[in-house]
Amino acid sequence: MPTPLLHRKLDTLYSIFFVIHLPIMLCFDLTPLYPSSVLPTPLLALRTWYTTTYGDRFFSGSPPVWFPVFTWLELLFHLPLTLWAIPALVREDPRVPLALLVFGMETTLTTVVWV
Repeated sequence: MPTPLLHRKLDTLYSIFFVIHLPIMLCFDLTPLYPSSVLPTPLLALRTWYTTTYGDRFFSGSPPVWFPVFTWLELLFHLPLTLWAIPALVREDPRVPLALLVFGMETTLTTVVWV
């Protein structure tokens, strides 16, 4: 039987991150990949508000040529990993450390490219 999640401080922190990360991906980051026929107006309005308010150069105008690759990476890697990691952290799956190592390395690489 796994140790309760709240007794595993680091796993609790990771769980909170992934629970927050999931709606951000679905409601904001991945919206350029949604067909326009299924893109809800509130999501489009949220993205427009964000780009207008913060002037994010990656989400407004024409992003760098490599940016769509990161969006697809988020869809094909981050989203499945996040959906897997939330319950895996709760059940203390032994594969979590390796998955989070790969996630951390990929996140570091994309962050270095952005900077």
